[in-house]
Order: sequence, then structure tokens, then C-alpha cells
Amino acid sequence: MAEPPPLAPAPSGKRRFLRIAGGVLGAMIGYTAVKLLPHDLGLRIFGGGAAGFLIGLIPFLIGKRLCPRLARAALWSCLAAGMVLGLILAVPVGIVFICSILAKRIGDEPGA
Repeated sequence: MAEPPPLAPAPSGKRRFLRIAGGVLGAMIGYTAVKLLPHDLGLRIFGGGAAGFLIGLIPFLIGKRLCPRLARAALWSCLAAGMVLGLILAVPVGIVFICSILAKRIGDEPGA
């Protein structure tokens, strides 16, 4: 019986170092943010980011086949907008990206 191929090649030396350094730096920033932010503010930022992520899934799922780059931008933009102002900003950002994706779809159709 043949062995399955490896999932991904092992990262090279410099790339591996950058991944480890990025992970350590991200953990340090996260730990510092949790310790320094007031409890209520940290929960609001996390909750807003979660809500923004859920809102961002809508344009992401609509646009992942039509325009994958725009779909990923919509997901990350809604997440960031949710962290800043919660659903007040994440919903309009999601709507703008949905309109952009659909406009791109209409513009790409033959005869349009």
C-alpha cells in the first residue's frame, strides 16, 4: 500500500524562523493586550470581531467563486470593522462588498 503524499513541504530556514517569530510576537501582543485593556473593553473588541467575522462570511461565501481575492478582503474588512464599531460598521462594510462582488459578476457576464 502506497503512503499518502505529505500535506505541505517543510518550511525553509528563514521562512520557519519568520513563522515562529510571528507566532511568538502575536502571543506576546495578545497577552499584553489582555492584561492592559479593561475587562469590558477586551470583551467588546473580541465580541465585535466575532460578529464582524460572521457578517464577513456572507460576502465571502457569495464571492469565493466569483472573485476570491475580493471575498477574502471582505472577510478581513468585516472582521476589522467589527472590532472597531461592532455591527454598526461591519454590516455596511459587508453590504458594500456584496454590491461590489455582484457588480463585478454583472460586469463580467458576456453582453453586459
